[in-house]
Amino acid sequence: MAGELLNCLAALGALLKLPPALLGLTVLAWGNSVGDLVADVAVAKAGQPALAMADCFAGPMFNMLFGLGTALVIQTATCIQKLTYSISMSVLWLRLCSCF
Repeated sequence: MAGELLNCLAALGALLKLPPALLGLTVLAWGNSVGDLVADVAVAKAGQPALAMADCFAGPMFNMLFGLGTALVIQTATCIQKLTYSISMSVLWLRLCSCF
């Protein structure tokens, strides 16, 4: 179903002569967020506005972290060659500070 929706979006972009990147950054992103919007409004109307505000940030963050984390764990587990890399202390410190 999702593939067909993407094909329809690509056809719409071809008809309107819009680049796929523009469609992805606007229409596709908005369509992807409609489910979260409906859930957040329902929670706010149920008398939990603080929970709705928390879900605005926590839901997409969880999706991003869980999705990327799972993909990276699977890729690491199936990687045949061992990868070695080094991180300097300044880069490590910068990454740690950027979390806060």
